[in-house]
This record gives sequence, C-alpha cells and structure tokens, in this order.
Amino acid sequence: MRNKLLSASTIALLSATLASACRAPQSSPDSGPKTAISMEWIQSAERRALSALPSTHWRADSKLLISKLSSESEVGGFDLLDPASGERKPAVNAERALATLERELGEDTPTKLAWPSGWDRAGVRAVYMFQDDIYVLDTLASKFMRLTETDAEESSARIAPDGQMVAFIRDNDLFVVAVNGGAERQLTSGGTEDLLNGKLPWVYWEEIYGRSDAGYWWSPDSKSLAYMQSDESQVDLMHYVDHRTTVPTLIKQRYPKAGGVNPSVKLGVVPAAGGDTRWIEVPGEWEYLVRVHWTPDASGLLLQTLSRDQERIQVLHAGAANGPARPLFSETQSGWFNFGDDLRPLADGNFLWRSERSGYAHLYVVASDGQVERTLTSGEWACKASELGADWQDRAACAVDEAGGKVYFTAQNPSSLERQLFAAPLAGGEPVRLTQRKGTHRISFSPNGQFYVDNHSALHELPSLSLHRADGTMTVALSEQRLDLLAKLDLELPELFEIETSDGFPRPAKLLKPADFDPNRRYPVILHVYGGPAAPMVQDRWDSRRNYFDQIMLRHGYLTMVVDNRSATGRSKATENSSLLDVMGDGELSDIQDAVAWIKRQSWADPDRLGIWGWSGGGTHTLLHMTRSDSFKAGVSVAPVTDWKYYDTRYTEFSMRTPEANPDGYANTNLVQRAGDLSGRLLLVHGTYDDNVHPQNSWKFVDALIDANIQFEMLIYPMRKHGISDRAAQIHLFTSMEDFWLRNL
Repeated sequence: MRNKLLSASTIALLSATLASACRAPQSSPDSGPKTAISMEWIQSAERRALSALPSTHWRADSKLLISKLSSESEVGGFDLLDPASGERKPAVNAERALATLERELGEDTPTKLAWPSGWDRAGVRAVYMFQDDIYVLDTLASKFMRLTETDAEESSARIAPDGQMVAFIRDNDLFVVAVNGGAERQLTSGGTEDLLNGKLPWVYWEEIYGRSDAGYWWSPDSKSLAYMQSDESQVDLMHYVDHRTTVPTLIKQRYPKAGGVNPSVKLGVVPAAGGDTRWIEVPGEWEYLVRVHWTPDASGLLLQTLSRDQERIQVLHAGAANGPARPLFSETQSGWFNFGDDLRPLADGNFLWRSERSGYAHLYVVASDGQVERTLTSGEWACKASELGADWQDRAACAVDEAGGKVYFTAQNPSSLERQLFAAPLAGGEPVRLTQRKGTHRISFSPNGQFYVDNHSALHELPSLSLHRADGTMTVALSEQRLDLLAKLDLELPELFEIETSDGFPRPAKLLKPADFDPNRRYPVILHVYGGPAAPMVQDRWDSRRNYFDQIMLRHGYLTMVVDNRSATGRSKATENSSLLDVMGDGELSDIQDAVAWIKRQSWADPDRLGIWGWSGGGTHTLLHMTRSDSFKAGVSVAPVTDWKYYDTRYTEFSMRTPEANPDGYANTNLVQRAGDLSGRLLLVHGTYDDNVHPQNSWKFVDALIDANIQFEMLIYPMRKHGISDRAAQIHLFTSMEDFWLRNL
C-alpha cells in the first residue's frame, strides 16, 4: 500500500476554500453562552476532564482493570471488566482501602484512590509511593500495606510479577522487600553519586529509556533481577544554583556533552533472595546498552547494543546463569538506527524484528543469525507505535498470536498523520486493516490475544476508549467523548492540509481560523514549529497541548499555523536522514521558508506581520529563522539549543556525530555566532534548573546579542526545568507570550 498524499489540485482547492471553518460541535439553543478559554481554564481540572480517559491494565487472566474518572466516583478506584461476558464490577472497595491508608498518613491521606504506578501479573496487588515510602494495595482485601518507613528516599518501586516482593532504589543501590512482612534485603552495594546500581544515568533516562528512572528488570519467574550499573565519574559535571535557601546551594548533574565521555555501563543479574551479582560479558564494540528484555521462560536475556555513531545495532542472548552474551545478529542503518522494542522470540526459534532496511519501518521474521525468513509488511508507509506504551516501550507490534498465525501492529497507513491497527499473517500475506475511524489509535491487547482496548482520537474528535474483539468488532464503549463539556466551549478546530516545498515534497500543516474568517482580510499569522527528526507536530489526533492557547490568540485576531519540515515528518528513513550532519540547519531552514513563502502568497495573510515560536527544538528553529532570514517580525524562543556542543551525546550525535568528526556541521548550525544577524523582536525564555537544554545555551546567545547591541526581551523561571511545567509558571509564561504578541505583532 502507498500513503495517500493530497494532490496538487487538492491543495489548491484547500487553499481556495480556507474560509470554511472547522467548528466544534454546537450546543443547543438553550445551552447558554459559550465559555471563553482563558489561561486559568487551560490549567484547570475542567480542561483536563475534557480529554481525560480511564487508565487500563490487562490482568494475566485477560480481564481488564479500568480506573474510575472523577466524574464517576468521589473516592476513585477501579473496576474489573470481563471482556468475554461484559460483566463489570468493582475491583476494590476504595473507601475501605483509603481508610487503611489513613492510619499511616493521617490528614495527608489522599481523598481519592488513584491509579498505581505498577501492577503484579495477576492484577491483584499494586504498588504506590506516598511521602517517599512504598505501599502495596491488596485489592482482594481492600487494604494498604506499608513496606518502607525511613528518612531516606525510596524510588523506582516495581512489584514482582508474582506480587510477593517489591524492588526499589535507595541511595543508588537496589533493594527488595517482601509484601507480606519481613526485613528488606539489600541486593547491591557501593552505590554513590557517581556509581548507580539499578538507577539510570541522565542520558539513558532522557534519550534511551523514555524518562523511566529504573534501570532494572524483574525476571518473569520473580526469582532474579537484571540491572544496569553505571559509572558516571568521568562524565561532564554541570551545576545549578538553588536560590531557595538563605545561602544558595549548588545542585550537581552528570551530563555528557556532545563528543564527551558517556557513562560506563555494565549489566548484572542478582537473585531476589540475595547473593552475588553475575556480571554479563557483552562482546563487541558498543557504546549504549539500549534494550534489556528477559526471555519469556526467564532462562536468559535479549540485549541490544548501539555503536557510538549509532549506525550499528547488535542483538545478543545472555544466559541468566552463566556465560557471556552471545551475538545473534547485527544490522547497520545509514544515518542512524532507530531502536525500539519490536524484538520478539517466536516458538520456532526465529524472531519478530522491526527494521528500516527498505527505507521504511517494517516487520520481518528473522532467523537467529539475522537472515530474513519472511517479510511481513512492505510499502511506502511505516510500522510505528502511536505513543510510548507501558514501561515506555516503543512497539509497533501490539500482539503476536502464534497459534492463530497473526501479528497485530499499528502503522502510518493510509496517512503518515494517522496510526491504524492492522493484522498480518505470520506466514506472509497482505495485512488487513482493523480500525476504521480516521485518526490515531493506541492499542493494548489482552494476554490471550482475543481482545484489545482502543484509545482513539482525531484532530476534530475528542479522545474515547473502547473494547474490541481481535477482529476489530467493538463490544463495549469504555469511555465516550465528553461532548457535553466541548459544547460549552468557544472553541475552533484547525484544518489539515499540505504545502509542497520548492522541490515538490508535500509537508503536513494545520491552520486555525476564526468562525467569522474573512479571506479578504489581512491577518497576522503565528507559526509554531518544532522540527526535530521524526518528531512531527502535525498529526491527526486531539491536540490538548497548544490548541487551547491558540484560541486566545484567535480572539485577538491572529491566525495560528503549524507545519513540519520533511525530516520532522518521519515518513521514511530518507526524510529523516535529510538532516544528517546538519540538523536544524540548511535543509530545515529551506523547508520552513518555503512554508513562509506559501503563507505570504495567501490573500488572507499579512506578509509584514508574521511571528514564529517554539520550545526546545522549536526554540532552536525560532532562532534559526530569526538569524538567517528577515521573514518574521517577532518570535518567542523557549529553552533553545543554540550550539550543539552544549547538548547531550546520544541525541546530538545520532545526526550530528561528534564535533571532531563534523566540525563544519557544528559551525553551520551554531546560532551563537549568528546572533548579531537577529531580525525582528525576540522573547527568549529559559528555566534556571533546565537539566535537559542547559541555560548556558541562552546565556551564550544573550552574550552575543549584547556584544552586537541588539535589544531583546527575556523571561527567567527560577528553579524550573525544561518544561517550566507548574501551574503558576505556565499561566505566567503564556500570559507573557500573549502580551508579547500583542505588543510586537
């Protein structure tokens, strides 16, 4: 199958008919006035309720645990649903469970029973953290059991599959404690600020394991734990000043800058009952241990290692009891290798494997030596996870039914903006599409492979949750769209369309217009960008992040638009690789400037009142376009990278390689040395405790602006990290942005 891209004639038709606004569902005449979206509303519980869905977890017996939303229960909790019979009943007495917790926490007891951080395999026991101590909820008895009570901080608690023990990290060492009482057991020793046992170092936390702090894994039989030991003593040391004490203190962070030294990592296996660690020898030249998975029978581990240049991945098998890891196969990818979790052992000794060897991410059955036995999917579209799933897994293959001879997967098909569910024969053959509604489907299959939960949304459809049989037949609507809340809002929805680059590449875009849009009026336009490789901003799913703020600017008479440069679309490996050695450089500049030229040609755009803004990579893009073009009258750059030498090894080097290997690329993308060319009014924003994009990026750019005597505005958020995410800071930041646009655009 091929992606169905909009033709040039369709694009022209869209351009000519932009006056027909996409509207939110209208309320009935007696529903009263619409609620105007405000900064406070965006940060409110009502806004969160608009798109909130229950959490779900499949038990080993293929019954579904499902949380209760605030609108359904005053005390929270969760139900148990039998998908075969449709019977739904409470899984726990939430009121009784909270009463047992009150004996420990007193007035600090939460008023609602929230969803836990993890479940055992049976779905009977769940782990919680309260006041940095660990508790386990027994759902059958509706009672909490306190497992730790120390002044030290416990973190990264994970309950064993059999529900009998909980592992956790304290002072950078790994511990276990029995659920039914007994002394805790320390499994590792020697943990320090620089030697981490079972805890991930920052670069692994941020760039490899999806911001999951735990670097350890329970075996399926609950008898052993595999864990990473990381030595960070040679890694670059960063400092932040904490102003909140009378005498400010320093906070330290180990952070490997591009071209610098990474943490030294090794993998061990330790018995849960205590004993010596068996260190696994991992042969070959590798830099990153990017995946660790136990085999289903707990006899060994499947490992994936990645080279420093990130072009070569190696798959290895290690026995749990003895011997070094044994290489199975490796694969080399031009540009860089996008690793993930689509490595599954099959009963016949082969493996399910996702590869971009064809230029698109597809599924294969490979032998233990890596030879392709069967190609399961093919075509100019990609098998992609809709979002990171449980335990931050990046899996396109949702389930493998070997008995039924099928693999279920999500893919960017028929459009790169969507995620649809398909089933393909394991023996080879044409995939069959199972989900039919346009948009994005996040899928979770039951262990027996007979049912799945579908979390669906689209650009014009609120999120909903439904239960389906494996053939796609819907059986139960678990959570309907909150159309009652939507109907109360004064809300416009954006339009999807495509804009061709000067060389003919069609890029997705979305535009937000008012209900009374007049194509003969000249509107100021604010362009929102991100631009990182394979990180699209334009997708066919409900946008609960920035669409609400755009409504405020819409009321002021501004149109807002989002467009992806080709490397950001993630349509193919070739489009990603277009940024190789020059990420957020000439190629991305050209792509976005083509979109600017398109905007200027529209009758409804004021070519002299164009703005641009973005966060993180989008902040970088903002400075790129304001220093290398005169297209924008004003821009807002939040937490930008201004010189790739200041960013981390794993992310920077996958596209830029090291400064030593690619000096021209680093020089070409260095925005600090271009600060003197700034065009337009700039608002620069950064948090002083940004441990992701360090504040030095902005300080260096500001220094260069001062040297060039260029005036600018700046917002500093004390002790805020990269997301500047607390309610007060969010309201302040976006109110300041609103004021900035009104004054300068």
